[in-house]
Parts: sequence; structure tokens; C-alpha cells
Amino acid sequence: SEEHFQKVLAVLPPSQQKRVLEEPLRKRARFLSFVRRVAVKAPVYDNCAILAPDGQMLCAVNRKKLQWYLNRELADRVDEQTIKLRFEPRGRFGIRRDAHPIDHEQEQVSAEEAEQMKKRQGFYTSHKVNRCVSCGSEANLARFNIVPSCFRSFLPATHQPGSHDVLLLCVPCHHRATLEHGQKIRDILGARVGVELARPTPPTRDVRRAAHSAAMGLLKGGDCVHKDRAHAVFARILHVWKGSEELTTAAQSAQFDDFCKAASTKAPALIQSLLEEFPDSLQVLWIASQWRQPSQSDGQLSCRWELLCGERIVQACAEQGILTELICECRANFVAVMKPQFLPEHWDIGHQVCTRA
Repeated sequence: SEEHFQKVLAVLPPSQQKRVLEEPLRKRARFLSFVRRVAVKAPVYDNCAILAPDGQMLCAVNRKKLQWYLNRELADRVDEQTIKLRFEPRGRFGIRRDAHPIDHEQEQVSAEEAEQMKKRQGFYTSHKVNRCVSCGSEANLARFNIVPSCFRSFLPATHQPGSHDVLLLCVPCHHRATLEHGQKIRDILGARVGVELARPTPPTRDVRRAAHSAAMGLLKGGDCVHKDRAHAVFARILHVWKGSEELTTAAQSAQFDDFCKAASTKAPALIQSLLEEFPDSLQVLWIASQWRQPSQSDGQLSCRWELLCGERIVQACAEQGILTELICECRANFVAVMKPQFLPEHWDIGHQVCTRA
């Protein structure tokens, strides 16, 4: 109802209210429901600390990860939000040490490497706030992968993005980022590596799909649908199915009798009115309501196309040795499109990617 819609809308922050009201009137309630359904139900960042055996803080994690180490007796609890590992980790701040470690005190480290390590330490150990990095809202948040899934699915294990490339966005900003950043970055990277991204022409929409929706709406509305409106809608359905061979066989179906009884019971006035004007109206409604899309939907075709594009782009980047640049380009495009004002401290477009062995 309108009253319930306004009540739920009033709970949202002003920026999210504005975004919901930008939708067409008939889509606002659905978009509002989408916002509430997709949002995480608990804080993402608990800012608990994991310490190395020497006491150095390794990273900030959530309570679930903290409990994971405790349940396996891999760490000791220091306080409510801190644990200390019982073993020496293979690396620190996302950088794995060599299989045959050398004396790190004697190792010569360049100024650039030292600065990179300092940034990494700052990012992984910093306190993170549960808010949208774009607009700053603290309500209805969702995780957003800066590197689209069409790329992540084909990246090798050594270049899989980590927590640095998963940021928090409110659901309206998440929706915008998916449309604007996700689509634009494919074009940018495709042009850079010379991959053609011509989208295949979708198949012609089957007119029976609209007739099916109209029949379902008519049956659902029942006697509440005005007589003239019901006749106009049914005429459009009849135009699609008139002369179909399925009309002649509809009455032979065992389920058709059950359909007639249910429709006449639920909407006797509507059915009577249609039968007076259109003798075969029950057969037409039955056929239209039972119709199913025989082939893949446009959404499925689009998903397959996106994965194919992602695979070809990743393959081309691997051949040219620029997988790291692919991820950095995703970050740069996200910043350009969303203009985030609340990025986590020490977050960096040039954050080192190849950290796993």
C-alpha cells in the first residue's frame, strides 16, 4: 500500500530516498524492496585484530574469522577483539615470503618497495568504517567487487583480487556502479588489448510473451478489472493466439477443466462477460497462461556474452603480460565513475596485486 511504502521510504537516508524516487512510479516499490533485500544484515567490518607471534598486528578482520582461528586452536585470545597466532605466517600484509627465506635484516630493499610495504601494512591494519565509500551512507550497504566477475572468473590464482578490491557501497550506489563502471571497463580494456566486443543482436521478442503476461494479469485482477478494459486486453491476447492449432486441442487437456472451474469460481463476472463476447475465451486464456519461453532469455544471452568478453580480455592481457594493469585499470575506472569520497585509509590504485604463490 502507499502508506506502507511511505513508511519504509522514510527510514532511508535522504540520498537513498532521492534515488528511489528517481525510479518511474510503477517501479519505486520494487526498487525499494530490492534495496532492503540486497543489503547486508550485519556490519561487514568488526575491526578485530590478528597478531603475529612477535606481537605485530597483521590485519583487521571480522569476528567470524577470529573465531575460525580459535576453533582450530591456531591462536590464543588476547582480549575480546584480538588474537595472537601460535604459528609464524607464511607472509605479512599479503606478501608471501620465499620458500627459502633469506636473512631479511641483510636484504636490500628499495625505497619504492619499502613505501609499498608501508602502504600495505597501513591498509590491512587500519580501522575501517561501515559506510558507503561513494556517498557516505551507513544504511543498506552491500559489498562491491571493483573487478567484475567476468574478469575474476578467468584470472589466475596469482592475480585474484583480495579484500583491497572489495568495497562497501549502499545499494543504490551499488546499482549505479554495476551499470556504469561494469559496462564501461569492458569497453576500455577491450580497446586497450584489441579485443572486439560487438554485442550479438538479441533475438526478436516473442509476442506470445506479452500475451502471457496480459493473460496472467487479467486472471489475477478477476472481477476487479472493468469490463471495457478486460475486453480490450483480451482482444490483444486473442490477436496473438487466433488460429493457433493449440486452441483446438486445449479442451482435450485434463487440466483445462480444472482451469475453467477455478477461473469461474474466482472471477465469475469476468468469465461470463468474456464468454458472451468471445465464445473461445477460456481456451485462449488457458493457452496464453500456460505458455513458457522456449529459448534462453535476453538476460542469459547477455551473461554468456559478458563472460566470453571477459575471457578474451584476460587471455589477451596474460599474453601481453599486463594482468596487473588490468586490475589497476578497474580501480582507476571505478574512482573516475563513482568519485568516492570515503575510501578506506591507505587504499591505493597501485596496490600490489600479485601476492599469492
